[in-house]
Amino acid sequence: DLESPCAVLGALSDVAARVISDLPGTVLTVYALDPWLRAVAEAEQQDGPATVYYLGQGKTQLQVVGNKLKQEPPCFSGLQALPYFTRTAVAVTVHLRERQFAVLQVSCTGSKAEDMTMRG
Repeated sequence: DLESPCAVLGALSDVAARVISDLPGTVLTVYALDPWLRAVAEAEQQDGPATVYYLGQGKTQLQVVGNKLKQEPPCFSGLQALPYFTRTAVAVTVHLRERQFAVLQVSCTGSKAEDMTMRG
């Protein structure tokens, strides 16, 4: 059922999670960026209040969509830093033409992140 915008983001998250499933210690976090999408996500949410992060002196709001058990705070300082690539994190925007809808972030946590940093 991909009738809801949040269902589409959830499907995107599921596909991305399957792609990185062989990498232990990775966390996939999807943030709704667009105000309309955040409102829809909040209306559909059934398991408590939404987790919201603020960037750029509070001007940009990122609302976590999907899995609330495994999530990481944004690893980037602002939207102008995207796409963001480091040894332990990748973050990209999901957009259509000029409109940014969401941010997809994959981060490597725990000992695997330390191992990757030490190898480099």
